[in-house]
Amino acid sequence: MSEEATGIVVLCVTAAVVSLATHAFIRRSDLAAAVSATVATIVFQVFAYIHAGYLDPFFLIAAVVGWCWCFVIAYVVGVPFRLAR
Repeated sequence: MSEEATGIVVLCVTAAVVSLATHAFIRRSDLAAAVSATVATIVFQVFAYIHAGYLDPFFLIAAVVGWCWCFVIAYVVGVPFRLAR
């Protein structure tokens, strides 16, 4: 698996795990998705910093794009929670 694919897998897994935890505690779906996307993006950037050993010069762009992907993942993960409530 290439380094880029590994990064995408880590981002998706991080977003899904954080989303599950966030939706379990926050009842409002939109708020839970936004909080989940923000926390998952921060956690992923910390993972990237630990992996690389330095802060990527384009981390702001990566954070914005990562937040968008994390929000989509969080919204999809939140659908069963919304239906159950």
